[in-house]
Amino acid sequence: MLLQRGRWEHRGVADNGVQTIAYPALGARSRVGLDVIKPHVIVLFGATGDLARRKLLPGMAHLALSALAPDIQIIGTSLEDRTEQEFRSFAKEAVTEFSHHPLTAEHWASFEERLTYIPQSEGAQALGKAVRVAEEKLGGTPGRLHYLSVPPVAAPKVIQTLREAGLVDRSAPTCRVPSPSTTKYTRPSASDRSSGSTTSWVRKPR
Repeated sequence: MLLQRGRWEHRGVADNGVQTIAYPALGARSRVGLDVIKPHVIVLFGATGDLARRKLLPGMAHLALSALAPDIQIIGTSLEDRTEQEFRSFAKEAVTEFSHHPLTAEHWASFEERLTYIPQSEGAQALGKAVRVAEEKLGGTPGRLHYLSVPPVAAPKVIQTLREAGLVDRSAPTCRVPSPSTTKYTRPSASDRSSGSTTSWVRKPR
């Protein structure tokens, strides 16, 4: 079925440009019978980098405020020693500059509450504590998604940090239901770094 809409809606954010929508999308898999995605804590490594600024933070903002994603809490971390408020200001500038659909003040306030920042200088234990605080906010047993927007050489150290923080195996003492975390790694494509294209791997630790 093809629908033509006169405006794009995003919980109060509108765009008067005409948009044609195909539903279901051609080649889309049916979601009938699939489980509802549970809430997730997203740990974003390289959270102050260019990919996060241009793509990841604006994209997460719109997903968080739409019906396209579960309830999420985002914990940013990087080598830069920023305060949480400084990171939120960085994220707001990123969303304002690179989002195709500007957020209202109310929507930004809603997304801002989901953002936490832990500089890597505070160590693995501080990161682990922040994740568990975020999980308490979400309630139940939320999933964990670790997004590595870092150079390849930094990936082993990040994985070690996750281990030290107790974030690889959900069977840690603070969690009642064992459930493995998901680690996603993204780096600039070797064939076209200027375009910002990426190559990704998803790893589910056993």
